[in-house]
Amino acid sequence: SPSANDNIDGPIATTSCLPSSGSTFHLGATTVTCSATDAHHNTGSGTFTINVVDRTPPVLSGLVDQTVSTPNPGGTAVSFSVTAVDAVAGSVSPSCSPASGATFPIGTTVVQCTPNDGQGNTTTGSFSITVVLTDTTPPVVSAVADITQEATSSSGASVTFPSPSANDNIDGAISTSCLPSSGSTFHLGATT
Repeated sequence: SPSANDNIDGPIATTSCLPSSGSTFHLGATTVTCSATDAHHNTGSGTFTINVVDRTPPVLSGLVDQTVSTPNPGGTAVSFSVTAVDAVAGSVSPSCSPASGATFPIGTTVVQCTPNDGQGNTTTGSFSITVVLTDTTPPVVSAVADITQEATSSSGASVTFPSPSANDNIDGAISTSCLPSSGSTFHLGATT
């Protein structure tokens, strides 16, 4: 409440201001004009400025760690939903890097999200996306040609065969094991 003083009447009890004290002031600068009238109907006025600023950053939500699986060694596209609400601007769209829908590699990637309320107030939040490689394709075992071996006794014959190779679409070349193993005694007849 501004005070007013008159050179003849002294302090004047009543002043009026527009906008009045207690009004809602919008963002930015607003000039308030106040006036007082003395007993002889002389009116004096003065002004001051009220500047309303926004210094509160938006609040992020949806920063949730995720784990996804893929059979693709190159990674997979992952979508997520991160939102932000500002006390003044309301809902604002955060900028995230990497963006939702981007291809994430195998392993853990940290996503950084930053919303801006248009008044220069920003905040940053992060979460992790972990991509796990799931291998659902069995390795391909190279064929070994069928073997015919002459029996050396009534028990059959000991047969040694070359170790077959195997290749996996993710792991590459891998070792193999055979049953019965190479060097075993095979009975008369066909054995797989």
